[in-house]
Amino acid sequence: MKNTNNKIKRALPGLLGGIAVLGTSISLYKQKTQRKRIEEQEVFLNNLLGEQDLVIDELIYQQDRIIEMEEELESFNDLFSQEICIHEIEEEDN
Repeated sequence: MKNTNNKIKRALPGLLGGIAVLGTSISLYKQKTQRKRIEEQEVFLNNLLGEQDLVIDELIYQQDRIIEMEEELESFNDLFSQEICIHEIEEEDN
């Protein structure tokens, strides 16, 4: 029994050191996996922001096109109104 106790006493520091190393390894692994997850989330968010920028650019382009079309329509309406007025004046003259 005494021999077993001595063996345990001699092995105890090594076991405690091994447990400490194992705990440190687990902690480092957790940090590494968390860092990897954070990096993946950053990449995902950057991609999402890039897509958002593309959508915003497209919306701005479409808005500009709508404004151009409205201006063309106003111009057409003005010309059409002038043409109607000219036509009415010609009819009155006849």
